[in-house]
Amino acid sequence: MDGRENQALRVLLLVISIFLTTAVYGAPASADEGSVPAPYAPDRIVVKFKEGLNPAQVAQLHASQGATVVDEIPQIGVQILSVPPGQVEAKIAAYQADPRVEYAEPDSIAQPAYEPDDPYYSDGTQWGPQKIYAPQAWDLSKGDSSVVIAVVDWGVDLQHPDLATEMWTNPGEIADNGVDDDGNGYVDDVYGWDFANDDNDPQDDYGHGTHVGGIIAAATDNGVGIAGVAFDSRIMAVKVGDGATGTARYSRIAKGIIYAADNGAKVINLSLGGYAYSSYLESAVNHAWDAGCVLVGAAGNDNLSDLFYPAAYENVIGVSATDQNDAKASWSNYGSYISVAAPGVSIYSTYWNDGSTYAHMSGTSMAAPHVAGLAALLFAQDGTRTNATVRSLIESSADDLGDAGWDPYYGYGRINAYQALGTTSAVIEPATGGSLLSADGDTTLDFPPGAVSTTTTITHTLTAAPSNPPDNLIPANCYILEGTDAGGSPVTRFSLPYTLTLRYQDSDWQEAGINDESTLNLYYWNGSQWEGVLPCAGCSLDTVNNELVAVLDHFSEFGLMGQEGTPTSVVLSSFVARSGGAVPRPSPAAFFRWLWLALDSRG
Repeated sequence: MDGRENQALRVLLLVISIFLTTAVYGAPASADEGSVPAPYAPDRIVVKFKEGLNPAQVAQLHASQGATVVDEIPQIGVQILSVPPGQVEAKIAAYQADPRVEYAEPDSIAQPAYEPDDPYYSDGTQWGPQKIYAPQAWDLSKGDSSVVIAVVDWGVDLQHPDLATEMWTNPGEIADNGVDDDGNGYVDDVYGWDFANDDNDPQDDYGHGTHVGGIIAAATDNGVGIAGVAFDSRIMAVKVGDGATGTARYSRIAKGIIYAADNGAKVINLSLGGYAYSSYLESAVNHAWDAGCVLVGAAGNDNLSDLFYPAAYENVIGVSATDQNDAKASWSNYGSYISVAAPGVSIYSTYWNDGSTYAHMSGTSMAAPHVAGLAALLFAQDGTRTNATVRSLIESSADDLGDAGWDPYYGYGRINAYQALGTTSAVIEPATGGSLLSADGDTTLDFPPGAVSTTTTITHTLTAAPSNPPDNLIPANCYILEGTDAGGSPVTRFSLPYTLTLRYQDSDWQEAGINDESTLNLYYWNGSQWEGVLPCAGCSLDTVNNELVAVLDHFSEFGLMGQEGTPTSVVLSSFVARSGGAVPRPSPAAFFRWLWLALDSRG
């Protein structure tokens, strides 16, 4: 079976060495294959109810379906239910058919099955830090004990000689007194929590999390082992994977992310995932982002462009893997969700095994923690930075590889820690300016000198139209966004893609004129007239939220046209133009060039 035909339920292996092992929904393992995990737990579903439903109604619905609540994630409003084995799909359909249910989903499974390159090799070369210019960066920041990086994984070896001094300890918890001293809902969570076994011992029993943790923050200058990227920071062990099966349920990953965010982590590393989209997992990611965390996700190892979660969520930095020559690893995933690349081939780091404490491993699981370590260095360098600022600095300072600007293989490029930390004058500030446009007028959004990148929200009421749209196509207006460097010169180097999100206040979306995703509505504006059709395969509509999203793979004049009719006033309640990349130093500036946008509304 082609994995891309079944991408929603296929599980990706995050770490590879010689071969890949995959599990495909509907394909049982033969006797000589051994036990191949299913793409979701066979007796669990995750349900979110709409607001206003009382507990008695919820209990009645569960009883009618033979379901039992076994866990909850109150921060995102979901319940985890036990259902009869083998009835997951039927129960999901039953819950989704009830109008009181917002959504019902399987408890999907992520799996980082792997084989170390050489688990007994004790004197291998560690090349990752040098490739990302970490030694130079350490003159500017080595991390800080106040900056905590959560390793949401299969646990971390708490007693490893290169990690024991680097582990986060919960300042509000007294060890082994059987009391939840800090009132966070977890008793004696001194080093973190084990969500796979629901206990306070997040000790690694698989090896993967220890390898990831070492890349991030292994002790340095101690005469032992390796050097972590942010070795003065601390590692929070958040165990979500079952070492016996090598699997991790999405619900446990979601709980782990929320635990990390609610207990002080500034960076969350996610070297795991799968192709199944999950609303509740994205809600957990957004919860952490809203709490100020930077989340970093491995892109996966199937050499596919399919969306891979959680790396593909908007608020996660998706990371592809490169080798010693800055080439994309042959097995690394790629695509629209890649933000940056980092070393991921034959990476030497700490390890947990009966006979090994160090090992070489390959995978995007190894690339992601290099980025997580850089995020920690940036937070440690300036504690006032926001997660948006840190992400922007990581993306904008990367060494551009492949095609100029953003590309789907390397994103904005392979990370460069020294350049990221050296951009100390860069700040993120909102754009100012902007006014109602007329057919013959224009407006300017001023991005302050030093802004590396930005996400800008502006509100306008569109009432006018260009004087020469194509026949039968009536635009409401056009916008021009122009970026200049600190010296006032136009910015000419950009990274792609960027995303436009257009949301209408009109309640009658179908009458608003933009009800067709076809390329017939997309036209170039050449500066004097509309011409040609601008394909936009990345355009999508959300008629529930009255939202159109267009992901554009190049900078150009861009017109979004409605069908014929009489334009009326339309409120553009959210306009977001987001981009990043490198601007010629030493004058960083906003990454916006010329952008034309036209909207139409029919009364």
